[in-house]
Amino acid sequence: MKIEKTLLDDLKEKLEIPSFLYEDNTLDEARKSMIEMARIKSDFDIEKFTVRKEGNFIAHNFHFLMRQYSLTMGETKRILIDREEKVRRIKDFEKMIADEKTKFKTIVENTEKIKYPDLEIKRLKNEIELIELNLIDKFARLDRYEIIRKKLIEENGGPITDEQYQKEEPAYWKWFLEKRALWQNKERVTGVKEGVWMNMDLLESAAVIKPEFVVPILNDNGDFLLAEIRLNDTVERVKNKGKKPIGLLGSKEIK
Repeated sequence: MKIEKTLLDDLKEKLEIPSFLYEDNTLDEARKSMIEMARIKSDFDIEKFTVRKEGNFIAHNFHFLMRQYSLTMGETKRILIDREEKVRRIKDFEKMIADEKTKFKTIVENTEKIKYPDLEIKRLKNEIELIELNLIDKFARLDRYEIIRKKLIEENGGPITDEQYQKEEPAYWKWFLEKRALWQNKERVTGVKEGVWMNMDLLESAAVIKPEFVVPILNDNGDFLLAEIRLNDTVERVKNKGKKPIGLLGSKEIK
């Protein structure tokens, strides 16, 4: 969408409006980057911090997965309905324009206001763009949930049932409370928060799909050496001082 430069030309310096807002090529490139980075929840996040957060209890892994699956599915359907409604409203406004109706009256918070169909179309198209970015994340989550659902059933040797989930409950709650007690004890001893210990355990937990998602971080005693972490942090800061963040192509000196 090309933004008119009438007032923009006069006001852009005072308002400090970024140039990319009225340069089509730049905006197209930015949209490509937005689409590429539209996902909120990564495959790693889903596999380790969603599915495996219930320990090595496959029915509990499956139970929590399906809760997230159903919530995401419901939210995706709601968003798709919202998108379709906006598409239909655009068609209504386009008909108004075709009928040479340049404005119309509406009631907003008990106040009569004048609206313009061409601007309403632009507003709705902008909202649809945001919805579609959101859908990229939702579709990716649903795809990953389905892959993991099938994998857990395969690991189980057949369907995972509510009966299996109920049988796991006593052992699960014993494990859950023991883990909480251990993490809270470690927090008192080390000052490192309970949630950090929990997430470090999750990093080391068994992967569902990708073996490379297992990240060793603790020693054989289930602890870490703070002095070693401090040393590694110092080395990293010295090594990367004056450099851009490291990517697949390596770091570069900042000029």
